[in-house]
Amino acid sequence: MVARSQAARTAGLIVVGDEVLSGSVADTNSHFIAESLHRLGVRLLKVAVLPDDVEAIAAEVLEFSQRFDVVLTSGGVGPTHDDKTYEAVSKAFGLPLHFNADVAEMVAGRRGCPGAAAAGLSAQDVVQNPALKMALVPATCKLHRIRDTRDTTITKPIVQVHNVFIFPGSPANLRRAFAQLEGDIRGESAVHFHCREIYLNVDEDVIVPPLNLAVDKYKDSVTFGSYPNCGQWSFPTKLTLESTSWESLHAATDYLLGRLHPGWVRGLSPAPMEALRLYAEAAPDPLFRTALGDSLRVLDECCERYAPDQLVLCFNGGKDATVLLHLACAVIRHRHPEYRDRPLHAFWVHSSDPFPEVVTFVRRMVEEYNLNLEELAGPIKVGLEKYLGDKPHIKAALIGVRRTDPYSSKLAAFQETDEGWPAVMRVSPLLDWRYADVWTFLRGLHLPYCSLYDQGYTSLGHPNNTHKNPTLRTVAEDGTETYGPAWQLQDGSTERDGRC
Repeated sequence: MVARSQAARTAGLIVVGDEVLSGSVADTNSHFIAESLHRLGVRLLKVAVLPDDVEAIAAEVLEFSQRFDVVLTSGGVGPTHDDKTYEAVSKAFGLPLHFNADVAEMVAGRRGCPGAAAAGLSAQDVVQNPALKMALVPATCKLHRIRDTRDTTITKPIVQVHNVFIFPGSPANLRRAFAQLEGDIRGESAVHFHCREIYLNVDEDVIVPPLNLAVDKYKDSVTFGSYPNCGQWSFPTKLTLESTSWESLHAATDYLLGRLHPGWVRGLSPAPMEALRLYAEAAPDPLFRTALGDSLRVLDECCERYAPDQLVLCFNGGKDATVLLHLACAVIRHRHPEYRDRPLHAFWVHSSDPFPEVVTFVRRMVEEYNLNLEELAGPIKVGLEKYLGDKPHIKAALIGVRRTDPYSSKLAAFQETDEGWPAVMRVSPLLDWRYADVWTFLRGLHLPYCSLYDQGYTSLGHPNNTHKNPTLRTVAEDGTETYGPAWQLQDGSTERDGRC
């Protein structure tokens, strides 16, 4: 049974300013607020851009307030003649404008106006000091004091009337205030939006029939989007799926992929950290569930011990390294949001002539996971010495080894390198994973992996010492020889049977 999506808190945004409508000022606040609300689990349903007109703003505020759980306005709260948002909000709710001494004190104090003490201010001061116009606010409003991030003794006012938050138009001030009011804006909602993207190498018109089937089947729990290439990515079409239920999203993704021609699908976006935790909790196989949960805990501890810039990922394009890549990137960027758009350190020690398919796959992962990958000549000890010698700030290396790998049976999750090797902490989150667990994870979350694994290879090394696994070989009556994909291998102990 597919879980129904939870109802998300709704929001509307009203951007005020003739300068925005004329193009004199670029509106960056709408993008910031839309992105931030989505992160909070609040669904932004409408954005209106209005002139500096009291009647127009008041009408829109009243409508938005009645339609949405929360309303945000941006702009029109300064001291000049065209700042009319407070007046318009008052009109929307039939409230008089009220001289608020607390607001006046904050405004006057930070602007250096005379009479900064609240007790010494009056309506006459507003005439003499135009900056204090900002103290004329709707009566019975709620006042939020926003701390200045550089000087916490300074506070700035954000006025709330019913479910309407009145923000300044200055992007820096708006962002500072929004960050401190996230709890009020989110309310008691615990909704989170889970998202996946499917990248296709065909144009939109080709995928309309299967997409319509998926949209119709999951219309009550999943939101679908389709976007043609606008020069922002290197494939013709991107599909998006979003739901407040991970189970619904996962089922819809499975359904849609089952109706798209496999040759159309270039890949899927990484699953977010929240989805990984839910996947770990809901996995039917208890051994896999335990292994995945342990890996996430090891990576959490790794992030407690080391900063992102002290970590390096060992990535060679193999299946285990691909699992580690996804898990590590998800955890690190969840724990350190500032690294969402910053590259993570990685290195690849390889022979002079690796598989072309591996090279292609590694290049693709570098782009999709935003890695700063350094390629080094082998053997591994020499390559590691070179890498760490150039980067003494690296303290730990994340490695995708399992206990069934050579020389790995006695490893601990955190273990210093052996004597004679470059000194670094080896972090091995996948030690207790089985061969089958690797494919449960990669295929269950629809993650990309090297195409050689679909051709019968189960363990990848150098082209000279790596062959298709004979266990997956079948011969038809006419003598035609074929190999099944790596995930069909039943006996994990034969994983390296294709290696010399």
